[in-house]
Amino acid sequence: MKPRPPNHTHPLVRRFFDELAKTGLTDAYLARKAGLNRRSVNNWRRHCNPTLPNFAAALNALGLELEIPSQDRN
Repeated sequence: MKPRPPNHTHPLVRRFFDELAKTGLTDAYLARKAGLNRRSVNNWRRHCNPTLPNFAAALNALGLELEIPSQDRN
């Protein structure tokens, strides 16, 4: 089993790795599918957060998307 990202990792990145684990895909396969470097994805898991474009690409490779929901201000 892959290590869980550290506590300081953004919650969306931790959630991304939970979703990746559900698929059974490897970091390397996901990186190839998203057009990213395998080391980048591995670094997200260990000590750094991704850039927004890279994170969006990785989410898209899993069939997910980054979305900003509107807040009801009433």
